[in-house]
Amino acid sequence: MAFVPRVLDAMGVGDEEDQSIELQHRYASLLNAYNELKIKHDQLLATHKQNMPELLALREFKPALQSRNAVLHRELQACKDDLFRVQPTSQVPDSTIAEHFESLDARICDWIEAATIRTWRSEALTSLAKTPEFSAQLQKAKNRLTIDMFDQLAVVFPIIDHGQASLDTFYSNIIKPAVELALIIQTSTSSYRFEPRMSSNPITKPCKISRKDLGSFRMTDVETGKTLKPESPVRPDCDGDIGIEMIVLKPGLLRFDADKSVPLSQEAILIKLYHPLGRRRAVTVEPEKKDESARQ
Repeated sequence: MAFVPRVLDAMGVGDEEDQSIELQHRYASLLNAYNELKIKHDQLLATHKQNMPELLALREFKPALQSRNAVLHRELQACKDDLFRVQPTSQVPDSTIAEHFESLDARICDWIEAATIRTWRSEALTSLAKTPEFSAQLQKAKNRLTIDMFDQLAVVFPIIDHGQASLDTFYSNIIKPAVELALIIQTSTSSYRFEPRMSSNPITKPCKISRKDLGSFRMTDVETGKTLKPESPVRPDCDGDIGIEMIVLKPGLLRFDADKSVPLSQEAILIKLYHPLGRRRAVTVEPEKKDESARQ
């Protein structure tokens, strides 16, 4: 009879029994879950029924709460307005303060860096200028510059003596002091610059001089040789110009310090006026009349 279970298994009888048992277990589990949910549902209904009077009371009190909230909001806004009203009207935003602070910090760093570089450059050039090699090259440059400039001046001013004595005087009085000045400027920790005002060829395009330029430059009238001043009796044309620049007699010298320039020597120019230099009107003062009673 041992072969009977095998035959039943082969016919699928055992599988059906297993499935039936599994379904019974699942049904029991779902039934328990349903019962638990039903109990919770009943509890919630009881709680809701118990709290219903309070909920109805809150619902009736809600308009009063909203009205009170609106009143408090208006009072809070009025308080804020009063608070801002007593604050300074020129309140500076934090972003503006931060921007100025960062800018100042960057300027300080740039200034320190520039000062360090200028000091290092001055010390390096000063040491280099003391070497024998530099002195020898500088003397050769001075001699060459003396001959070149003397020849050019001799062409422009034929009256100049072409002798050796005149050349030696030109070197000692002009070239040597000029080179010494250039060496002092180059080895200084400050920055200097010559400022010739004339930027165009006076032959092809004369440089006009405005009345507003009086006082900004040392001007000499080519006709009279007089030095023009802001109060000089010059007569401008319809454009406000008083004449044209003939030649730069002496360039200006500026020292640059941070973001500003400091004038050290004013530029001198020779000017040809459009109209002859006039005369100032003399101020006449009438003599005081003596009291007739005093004569008597």
